[in-house]
Amino acid sequence: MRIEAETPDRPASLRVRALRGAALSVVGGGAGQALRLGSNLIVSRLLFPEAFGLMAIVSMVRVGLQMISDFGVRNSIIQHRSGEDRDFLDTAWTIQVFRGFVLWGCATLIALPMARFYDQEALLSLIPAAAAAAIVDGFASTKIATQTRRIQLARIVAIDLYGKLGSLIVMLTLAYVYRSVWALVAGGLVQSAVQTLLSHMVLPGRRDRFRWHPAFGREILNFGKWILLSSLFTFLGRRMDVIVLGRLISIDVLGIYSIGILGSTAARVLFSRFAQVLMASFSEANREGSERLRSNLRTTKRLVLPGGALMCAAGVAVGPAFYRYLYDPRYWEAGWIAQLSMGVLWFSMLQDVNGRALVALGNSRGLAISNGVRTAVSVVGCIVGATWLGLAGALLGLIVGAAAAWIASLSVLVRHKVGSAMEDVAVTLVGTPLVFLCALPPRYWVEPQQVAVVTLAVGAALLLPVGAGFTVYVWRTMLR
Repeated sequence: MRIEAETPDRPASLRVRALRGAALSVVGGGAGQALRLGSNLIVSRLLFPEAFGLMAIVSMVRVGLQMISDFGVRNSIIQHRSGEDRDFLDTAWTIQVFRGFVLWGCATLIALPMARFYDQEALLSLIPAAAAAAIVDGFASTKIATQTRRIQLARIVAIDLYGKLGSLIVMLTLAYVYRSVWALVAGGLVQSAVQTLLSHMVLPGRRDRFRWHPAFGREILNFGKWILLSSLFTFLGRRMDVIVLGRLISIDVLGIYSIGILGSTAARVLFSRFAQVLMASFSEANREGSERLRSNLRTTKRLVLPGGALMCAAGVAVGPAFYRYLYDPRYWEAGWIAQLSMGVLWFSMLQDVNGRALVALGNSRGLAISNGVRTAVSVVGCIVGATWLGLAGALLGLIVGAAAAWIASLSVLVRHKVGSAMEDVAVTLVGTPLVFLCALPPRYWVEPQQVAVVTLAVGAALLLPVGAGFTVYVWRTMLR
């Protein structure tokens, strides 16, 4: 088979670019999360659990403000027919910069109420300092979005890794010298600065300028109003645990919880990066017709969902041993938290794939509805679960909320006659018994101190053959 060379005038096929972009996202994102996990292992020995509890609240505030003010600027560039028009890009960048300053101002205003609500005076200075990264992020080049639109991700992945590496160096140095939560704040600021600077220096294309094109501005904001609502609901649905638990449990237990969900959070971030490639692929397929999008979505699910299910099952199997043998005894309870968080991760991945297809269709309203369902169910589930069963109940409530959001997003896709429930349900039904076999028997058959190693052994025995079979399946499918 002869493969045509790729040139600027004749880019590689969508299939080739999607596969290449997916591989780069997985490898680059995996490397980035490995750096994050490695640094967390070291920093957890230098700082106390209270530092991670404080940072969980700070991150919740910062990410919350970013999400509830998200007009989908990058998504607009990727999805819009004029996404590479210079006037469109400059207008989008102007909105992005202005938003960054507004975010920092809002964070500064709510710092005092948050400090009083959680009874933590340190939040008064930590929140505005950490939120300053929003200003820096606002100046990031739109060339990141245009490169993503073309599914040309090599330099974007490199920029992300350089940012994380710079953050790691600064964070570890300051944590070792000062043993303060400010090391975590400084690391986040350095990461934003490095990535923003490199986005202008490394990526090809013309520099962004302040400009306002009324028609494009209205289109971006009109598209973004549903993204804005969707992001608000996403934040509330995914961060309801910190919002509720920050009031119900001590700050050190919240720190242990934030360590426990580290694996699922890393996997979710990695999958979100991969899903960005999916959206670019879905958007280009949709511009060629709904039948092309339907085929693209079906093939994607057959390749991606089994791998996601294996990742969740592996998290269940590895979680207890990971925290037992790599962290000190203060964090051992994080093992079972990591296991339960994989349920939230799985349904979040299902919804994410469906949601990217909805955005590619231009139906940001459908995504907002599914995220609204998640928020409503998660709020009730988290509060009721925490009241009845404590921390475990709160996590079970979040699982139910994520499952409800998946059902809602799938139903919207089905109404568009683009998606079906077959792949989602089939993989869920096959993966659920694997997860229970990995997690439950060791807890009832062995002594508590042996649960971690036995769970790891049972998981390896069950998952290695399945993983090998899945690898062969993916390889053969890609060759076809």
